[in-house]
Amino acid sequence: MSSFPAREGAQQPQTDYGEYHVERVRHQIQAGDKVLREARRRRDRVRALAGQFFGSLRSFSSGSLAHGTVRKPVTDADSGVVLDRRPWPHLGPDGSGVGPLQIVREMAQFIHAELVRDWRAVTYEISKRAIVFSFHAPLGDEDPQEDPTVDLIVGLTRQDAPGLWIPNTWQDDWDASHPERHTELLTADPAERRVFRARTVRLTKAIIGADGDHAVLCSFNIEALAYYSIKQALASQLDGLAAFLQAAATGI
Repeated sequence: MSSFPAREGAQQPQTDYGEYHVERVRHQIQAGDKVLREARRRRDRVRALAGQFFGSLRSFSSGSLAHGTVRKPVTDADSGVVLDRRPWPHLGPDGSGVGPLQIVREMAQFIHAELVRDWRAVTYEISKRAIVFSFHAPLGDEDPQEDPTVDLIVGLTRQDAPGLWIPNTWQDDWDASHPERHTELLTADPAERRVFRARTVRLTKAIIGADGDHAVLCSFNIEALAYYSIKQALASQLDGLAAFLQAAATGI
């Protein structure tokens, strides 16, 4: 027997019925408090250690966890560290052109040596953009599949432009990006719009995620489209989802 409520003909508006299903999905994809707390704990520990690395200027949180757009299962927590250019004048396009690979390796080794004190099985690998720390510590019987990694970008401030130089380790080069500003925009007030937009993003991720390997939009794409298309909270989440998908399709 279906667990959905029976429709009551003209007495029950179609939007109410649709909203019920949207809310049902939204709760199904809502990340649990336990895994969210642990993901933040791991991220904040990596950030703190990155801040202790010689020549670190500041660190920051980024990505879905920081933006409130993460959905179940929680797979990673994004963060970054910005190096002070004074002790590292040779790095990057604004310095002597030295690539990121060596400094990224040094940062990874430094942080790993400390993390292993608390997570004995922790490992790391260097991806195109970040150091990925894998903890190999699933969160018990309730969520055996959730074991969030922490991704750390090692960045440099740009001399004559906003944002950061971030690593392209595949080419041992740097690319321009602005992850801190991205987070500022997506977490700005008013809270009503921020929460409504975050819920819309999570629902859209679930829809596109159902396409598996055929999905053509990444999390960043979805968040950027939502930022430009959702200017206020609408009457219902169903209306917001429909409006966003129509605007995104037109924009793409």
